[in-house]
Amino acid sequence: MGYKKALIITFSGIGDAVLTEVLCENLRKMDKDIEIDFVVKNNAAPLFTRNKAVTNVISYENDERKNIFKYIAKIWNITRKKYDIILDIESTPRTELFSLLSLSSKFRIGKNKISKHKILGFKITRGWFYTHKITEDRKNNTVIESIVKFLDPIVENQKVKMQYTLDYKVDITEEEKLESKKIMESVGIDFSKKIITCGVNAVFEWKRWKREHMVNVLKYVIDNYDYQLVLFYTPKEKDYTLEIAKELEQYSTNKKGKVFYNITTKNVRDLAKIIANADIYFGNEGGTRHITQALGKSTVAVCRKNDEKTRWIVEDENHLALVISDFIPIEGIQKNNLTWENMTSEMVISKLKVRLDNLK
Repeated sequence: MGYKKALIITFSGIGDAVLTEVLCENLRKMDKDIEIDFVVKNNAAPLFTRNKAVTNVISYENDERKNIFKYIAKIWNITRKKYDIILDIESTPRTELFSLLSLSSKFRIGKNKISKHKILGFKITRGWFYTHKITEDRKNNTVIESIVKFLDPIVENQKVKMQYTLDYKVDITEEEKLESKKIMESVGIDFSKKIITCGVNAVFEWKRWKREHMVNVLKYVIDNYDYQLVLFYTPKEKDYTLEIAKELEQYSTNKKGKVFYNITTKNVRDLAKIIANADIYFGNEGGTRHITQALGKSTVAVCRKNDEKTRWIVEDENHLALVISDFIPIEGIQKNNLTWENMTSEMVISKLKVRLDNLK
């Protein structure tokens, strides 16, 4: 390809960072020797420390992002590396500073954005320091398809044909999987039986499917499958998740399925190690689902809106996204003002059951 150094920037959530990794896979496909640096929030950084497509992970701590002087100083230090390619997936005024301080970079690529200025009060076109701007087609492209379009200017400049991969990855080593397996066995998990990681919670309450429905689905699994449910949580999600976990644990007495929720994780990479040893994910759509797919595991996700199904998840034999319109015609949803909370546990079970049966 001829370009030696690339910088990719995303300060969104963990799930968005996982999706953005697809750029690393494609750049590595274009040139096996290119140096790829990946700038992410500190909570996402551990996920990518051993990714084969990533050369360096650059982590921004919260105080570095919130303190403008520390933020700019770090950008200055990072950009002294003189990158040939800068891919600003975030494309905010703050992340555009990477391009401002890298005017010698041949490719400084960001989104084509028009937004209302907070002080001036009228709309302005952003991205003054980009060499190329990507217009996002939300109607016709999935999120992954929109992300890989950031590579179009580079491919067009090279005058070569490029078949993009849409696969994003999190690489966990065999040693890490074995280490996690021993921890899981120490709390009683039996690896002769199937393991389901369960995302009962979400970063935001509005992204959480109705508690009653989620619990009923998991009770159905406990009643009908000799499988093991693993529930996990961040510190902010602990109380809500433990409440459900303990209810399910009590319910599972003398039942087929078992419930586990006492595996300690110090960061998101520890969670990824657990997922790497499991068989399937079921729960709310979000970052953990993306991590699971990045690890090559199957997923069944409950989605709040249709665009979560059509834009964020590419369905196939391994990945299923469920929305209320899968069960009720759009006309009925609109007429009766229904939401995803009207998607009952019975509806979800009818689809989930097929995937769980295939695990046997």
